Amino acid sequence: TQNEELLPNDSTTDIQPLWLGDVIYFLSDRDLVMNIWSFNPATKEINQLTNFKGSDVKWLAGHGSNLAYERDGYLHIFDIASKESTQLNINVVGDFPWADTKWKDVSKSTSSVSLSPNGKRAIMESRGDVFTVPLEFGDSRNITQSSGTADRAPIWSPKGDKIAWFSDEDRKGYALMISAQDG
Repeated sequence: TQNEELLPNDSTTDIQPLWLGDVIYFLSDRDLVMNIWSFNPATKEINQLTNFKGSDVKWLAGHGSNLAYERDGYLHIFDIASKESTQLNINVVGDFPWADTKWKDVSKSTSSVSLSPNGKRAIMESRGDVFTVPLEFGDSRNITQSSGTADRAPIWSPKGDKIAWFSDEDRKGYALMISAQDG
């Protein structure tokens, strides 16, 4: 008939409608948080299916007697008959060799090198991390182990029991960090 019928609303945001069987399912912020609602065109009945507080449902799809939705970065399945939600446990294994954990020789990119007060270890920065390295015996230590953070300009304390460096860990600028020399 080319007639149009609007879902009953009071200036709410109603988005992502989908039709399953005789019912329309959609996202709405009628309770101030985006939740899943249903509308039956035959009875004109509107029902709220989820009652989340805080964060919104962001995406909705449906098939058969199930609705799939995303909330807080997780995918969920909502069984229309039982009105039960189940969070999906998804494990994605990517084929990204560039992202694999690997050993990397950072000796060619070192800077800010200085000798400890007792002369047994050197401290340096390389690729945003702070390392101490023995001059003769022992293991190298990655003091900061801070992927994604720029740690710069490490120095020894006068006694050699502490080290200090600058870090942009909080992303608001550089802050002075102090640690025991063994990490």
